[in-house]
Amino acid sequence: PGERMLAQELSGIGAAPPEIEEWRTQSMGSGAATTGYRVKPNQSIKQQRESLPIYLFREAFLQSMKEHQILIVIGETGSGKTTQMPQFLAEAGYTGRGRIGITQPRRVAAMYLIMVSGGVQASK
Repeated sequence: PGERMLAQELSGIGAAPPEIEEWRTQSMGSGAATTGYRVKPNQSIKQQRESLPIYLFREAFLQSMKEHQILIVIGETGSGKTTQMPQFLAEAGYTGRGRIGITQPRRVAAMYLIMVSGGVQASK
C-alpha cells in the first residue's frame, strides 16, 4: 500500500507556511523565520533574560512548582524554557533541597545548554 515514510518526513506537507510569533519577530528582527532566540550583543544578560517570553511566566511557574509535583511546560523553540526555568528554580532556592536536573535528547544540545546556563550563572 505505498511507500513508508517517517512522520518527520511528512511534517509540513500540504501545510501553509507557519505564522511567526510576535515575540520572535521582535526578538530576532529580520531573522525571525529561523528558530531560536538570537543574542543581542548590545544588551546585558539581564536584559536578554527579561526579553525572553518565558520571563513573563516566572512567578506563575514558581507558584505552580510549589503546588504540583509534575509540570508539563509547552512553549516555542527559543522562548527560554530550557535555559531559564532551571535558573528560576535556583534563584528561588530549590538548589538547597538538592540538584536541578535538565534533560536534552541530544548530547550536543545538552552540552550547549550547560555552556549557556553556566555562562549566565558565572556573570552574576
